[in-house]
Amino acid sequence: MPVHDIEFALLSSLESPTRRLENAHLKIGYFLKMLPRYPLNNEIGNCNDVGEAYLWQMEKDNMNIPPELCFDKIKDSLPEKHRVRIQRIWESVIDKRNKLVNGLKALNSHWHSANKFTVERGSEVVVMEYGDKIPEQYKSALAVMIDPNLREISDEKHDERAIDMLDLNDEMTQGSEADSWRIQDSSLRNAYFRHDKEYITTLRLYYQMLLENTERRDTSETRDAGAEYVLPKDHSARKEIWKRNRYLRLIDAIHQSVSVAKTLHHQQPTGRMREFEKVPYINHPIEVIGLFLKDVMPFVIEKRGIQFDFVLMAFILALHDLDEDTSQSVDQVIEKVKGIAEKIDSSVDHDGVIKSGFGLDRDSVIERYIKLLWPEDIELLEESLKVISKSTPITSHQAKFAANTDRYFGVSDLANIIPVDIRGDIPVNINTPEEGTNKTFKEFPPEQSERGGGLKSDDPKLDKVLFNLRTIPGVSSNKKSHREEKRRYALMAKLLDRIHNLSTMDGMSYKNKCRYLRGTTSRLMAYSVLDHDSTKFSLFNILPDMLQVLTDEYEKFAADSKIGKHDLYGEKDDKYRAQLAEWKSNFTAAPLPEYWAQVEQEFHRAFKKRKTPSGVLGETSDGIAVVLGLEGVDD
Repeated sequence: MPVHDIEFALLSSLESPTRRLENAHLKIGYFLKMLPRYPLNNEIGNCNDVGEAYLWQMEKDNMNIPPELCFDKIKDSLPEKHRVRIQRIWESVIDKRNKLVNGLKALNSHWHSANKFTVERGSEVVVMEYGDKIPEQYKSALAVMIDPNLREISDEKHDERAIDMLDLNDEMTQGSEADSWRIQDSSLRNAYFRHDKEYITTLRLYYQMLLENTERRDTSETRDAGAEYVLPKDHSARKEIWKRNRYLRLIDAIHQSVSVAKTLHHQQPTGRMREFEKVPYINHPIEVIGLFLKDVMPFVIEKRGIQFDFVLMAFILALHDLDEDTSQSVDQVIEKVKGIAEKIDSSVDHDGVIKSGFGLDRDSVIERYIKLLWPEDIELLEESLKVISKSTPITSHQAKFAANTDRYFGVSDLANIIPVDIRGDIPVNINTPEEGTNKTFKEFPPEQSERGGGLKSDDPKLDKVLFNLRTIPGVSSNKKSHREEKRRYALMAKLLDRIHNLSTMDGMSYKNKCRYLRGTTSRLMAYSVLDHDSTKFSLFNILPDMLQVLTDEYEKFAADSKIGKHDLYGEKDDKYRAQLAEWKSNFTAAPLPEYWAQVEQEFHRAFKKRKTPSGVLGETSDGIAVVLGLEGVDD
């Protein structure tokens, strides 16, 4: 990536005390976000919120392989011509699993060895600031990692093989007796996350190859009676394998998309920690993904026939802030994603295990069974990110589409949204202000600017988001249902993003709080309720979640006004709060499936009991080996 002059000036100040302190807090922040992950963490109570607990449970359940799906238990059901091939894949799974377990042992041993070093008092003070957030057994390791005596150098060459969730490959350090320890630490972490990625990919391949078949639908929609299967069509394990394969695809997508986002956020030339919460920027996308896991995934992950691409959604959520927070444009982000989506680590296929049972070549197997994103997914990913992006310009082509083809906006709506230089391109005779089909702008119209000469709304940025949303996918498809299906991804991403932003508003100015509350009510919520067809394209529990958070925050805003903390609350806010109450009565959260309700209850019970996150990473290597143990399998 080219470095601009202003970025060079900022990067050259890495040795400044401010930058060094930021680096220290970033390393601690990354470490703390990594620790609750399974299998590094053995206890659900060590997670910090429900979304984190959901991811932990998914990893725990699906990175372990139940005895009935091990090769020795299933081999007799396989046609003889497939057994040797599937056995080779299984042996590769065990090899990758053993490397991951050994990596866990090595990391644990290495982090515990840090107490032999003496570090600067300043490092200990920074670690002490976090109190019980840092498990006692890792305080020495973190103090060594952030030792201010160690000279910071930028690690420009990112190891693509190590791309995985929070690989911590930020700054390497040199110049003290702990230098070799820290270099080894970076190497061990990179190796661990590489093995994690390879294990998940290979396990996905094992499951997918068991499900492989030649079944196709003919023109009469009848099944091909002569279809061949690797695992018999009527085998009792097929449903479980299908389910586990879906979970692993989602886990893989979260790991890889968050890794891309973490790397790019870490390369931001300006501040890399959020102003209000003082945490790394990557925490926000991770926590938004957690909301997605809580509000959406329990209702789709195990359901057949639901047209919803959860892998695509994970990538949108992980990457949604990069255009705003980093120097990367959406187009540049997409190029980074293509590099991940199109690359399969050669070590996964070191002995030729990527092989079809029905004549597909290697590239076709990768394309069909292993890749997370297909070309059409990447296209929609790009479109969705541009909807959310503040810097994506509105084009004359989009404006004409919105005014003519889509017929959503009226002329007065467009006057508030379209840049002055392209307003002349809009066919003003197409719609009158009353003819736009939108309900959002009719119920909550832009107001006359106090300065005169134009219109204003509660949150112009959200006006633009809604406009961009209506231009997906442009004129490439005139099918309304297809457009609405595609629009849902960007809408859900913006809703989930705003839920998290609303719940972390404590450090905001009251002026910004007012803008967030009013804009969310009159634009995002209004559009979702009035103009989005939730009966056909469900938003699942996102709307009830948003309504609860929005109502709670509005109540705080009103209460602060009553005691004189600000004077921004007015009649409009009374109207908006009444509207929220009405909507809230119409949208109630769907009950969670029993399994996920139990996970949530277990997390809350365990979280209340914990005093410190001391259960993270078992104290003994033997304890770790059990984490990824496979019953009935000899290592």
